[in-house]
Formats: sequence, structure tokens, C-alpha cells
Amino acid sequence: MRNSLIQLKSKKNSFFVKMINVKTKYTYLFLLSIALLLGCQEEERVIYKADDQAPPPIENLRFVRANGGFDISYDLPLGKDMLYVVAEYTDNKGQKAEVRTSAFNNRIIIRGFGDTSAKTIDIFTVDRANNRSIPVSFTAEPLTPVVEEVAKTISIQPTWGGVAVEWFNETEVAIVLDIYAENEQGELEVAEVLYSENLEQSFTLRGRESTPQKFKVVVKDRYENQSVEVFPVTSDQTLTPLQEDLLDKSKFVQITLDNDDTWDAWGSSFSRLYNDNYNAEDWAHTQGNKPRPSILTIDLGVEVELSRFRVYQRGGNWGFRHANPKTYTLYGSLTFPGNDGNLDDWIKIRDCESIKPSGLPVGTLSNEDRQAILNGDEFEIDELIKIRYVRIAVHTSWGGNNATHIIELDFWGKVYELSTS
Repeated sequence: MRNSLIQLKSKKNSFFVKMINVKTKYTYLFLLSIALLLGCQEEERVIYKADDQAPPPIENLRFVRANGGFDISYDLPLGKDMLYVVAEYTDNKGQKAEVRTSAFNNRIIIRGFGDTSAKTIDIFTVDRANNRSIPVSFTAEPLTPVVEEVAKTISIQPTWGGVAVEWFNETEVAIVLDIYAENEQGELEVAEVLYSENLEQSFTLRGRESTPQKFKVVVKDRYENQSVEVFPVTSDQTLTPLQEDLLDKSKFVQITLDNDDTWDAWGSSFSRLYNDNYNAEDWAHTQGNKPRPSILTIDLGVEVELSRFRVYQRGGNWGFRHANPKTYTLYGSLTFPGNDGNLDDWIKIRDCESIKPSGLPVGTLSNEDRQAILNGDEFEIDELIKIRYVRIAVHTSWGGNNATHIIELDFWGKVYELSTS
């Protein structure tokens, strides 16, 4: 028994000795790693010690003129202590400006010049001791600034209740458009500020009286450059918006035809389509259990030559997705065609498609997309036809399902009182 206890004790001692040896081994390795790390750091300090020796300059300089700037490339010189490359120049305000890039990059992009006068660019290499090389320089004229290129393309034309502004931005860089209109004192003031980087875009300023008035557009960029003022191309620089009226929704009445969908699913109601409530959760909603198209019919309560209409999709996280309408058709009729709802008996006014400005995949929204949701999908009508009844037939939704939800509908046009005969 005693021999067994002695053997057990001996085994325990052996185990603890092994554990101590293992811990000692790892402790040694840890200390060795620290020593090596400190040694490397010490060696690095020795390699990159301060001196006053200038690094070699860049080599084989190339540049391409761009709108408002230059695209510069070069070959990097050999040198272990190179820190960065810097291009220096004088900006629009006459102040010294610079653009830096790392020593691992052989390109520098300069933008922001507001004119096409000759610019001198000095390029230096800088080492870790903050020593600079001799400059490698060039003098050249940048291409026309983006704001001026866009300004050349701007068109301002009269339209229903306002003016339509169109422009083309070949560079697709971010710009700002200030749209001016006359105030009550006859002075031009900013009526709308637009942010855009799309290739081609248009905007309609609405809510204007049908009287001759002045408008202008100015293009800006993030470098504080500003284009020339762009006015309508008329003898007196004025335009007269086309007359139209927003239809009185209190006169709207739901009509349910044989092939109409139901628009009261999920706690919604048809009357929400025209209750002047644009809240994202105040919608009319179909169940989604019927084949396309999903149709709704409204008696406008007046005879009207429609000039345009607007469809507000459900916003928030639902924007440009789920059951929001993507493609649909507007129909109209002056007299009531019948309860069967046969679309062949109705006048096809126009086909419509909801366009997502960014073009991003469904489920991803840009700021421009979110603003488009708030603005609503608007469609002008080319051929004025007097009608009283309208139908909207939804063919597809953004989510690809058979359900549809709409927040609100607005209609504009030339209104006639109902005939009493």
C-alpha cells in the first residue's frame, strides 16, 4: 500500500514537472517574440532615421486633360523611405492647394478648376524624414468645367402648370442645379434645388400661374464653381406655363365594375386613394389573389381634359419594391361604357412605367430614389381628351407579385362643369 502511494506521488510530481517545463517553454517563446519585435522596431528606426537628403523625383510624367482638371500618372523612383507623392497648384481662389497620394500609387487626379486658363502643377516625392524632391512640373489647360458643359445642354420649356428643365451630364459627376422663378415682387429667387449625377435627367417645376414670367437655371459643383446663368430661349426670356387645375377629390366616387379588383385588403380602403393623405401607411391594397391586370375605376365628378396625373407608391422600406405598381395603363371615357368593364370599350390614354432613378437593385434605395418616392410617379398626357371616368390597370409590381398598393392619386387638367342635359 505504501509503495502504491509512493508511486502515485511520484507520478504527480512528474506531471507537475512536465507542466512547469511546458509553461517555461511557452514563456520563453513569448519573451523571444517580444524581443524579436522590439529588435525589428529598433532596426526600422535605424533604417528610417532623420536626414536632410532629398528623395529622387518621379519619372516619366504623363497627364490627360479632363473637365476642370487633369488625370496624372508617373513612374515611382526607387527608394525604401518614400512616404507619399504630392501635387501642388493654385486653386480658383488664388490659394495654394494640394492633392496627396501614397508611395504605392502612381496616379493623381486633380479636379475643381473653374476655367480653362493654363495651370501649373508641381509634383514632389516626400520621404519619411519629410524631405522633398525637386519638383517635376507641367503647365497645361484643363478642359471646360463640368458646370459649363452641363449648362450648354439645359433646355427650359413651358409645360402644364410650370416649366420643364432638361439637361445632359456626360461626365456623370455630382452637380447641383438651382432653378429660379419669379416671386410675387417679380424678382427671381431659388424655387428648387436639385442634386444629380445622372447622365440625362429632367425636372418639372409646377404650381405656376399661366402668365408670362422669367425663369433661369444655374449649375454648381462641390468646388464652388458656378456656371453662367441659363434663361429660356425667348425674346424677353419669359415663358408662359400651360393652364391646368388640380381636380377636386371631394367629387371623386368609386365605381366597381365586373373585372375590377378589390382595394380594401389588409385593413385598407378604396377611398384612401383620394383622401389627400400621403402618409406611407395610408394605402389602398389588393389581396393579390386575382390575375393581372389589377383594375380600379373612379368617377371624377367633372368633365375634364386631363393634362397629367400622379401615382404615389407606398414609401418607407416599401419604396420601389413589394406591391408598388411598376407598369400600368390609364384609360378614360366621357360616358359610362357599362358594368362588364371590358377595356376595349374604354379610351387608352397612355401606358406608364415607374422608373427608379438610381437603377439600383430592388431593395436598395439611394437618396434620389427616396425623393422620387415622395414626389410620386408623374405622367403627362399628350393628347387632350375630354373624359369623366378613369381606370388604372396595373400590369406588374416592383416585387413581381399579384398584389398592388397605392398611397394616393392626383389628377390635373382643364375642367368643365357637368352638362345638365
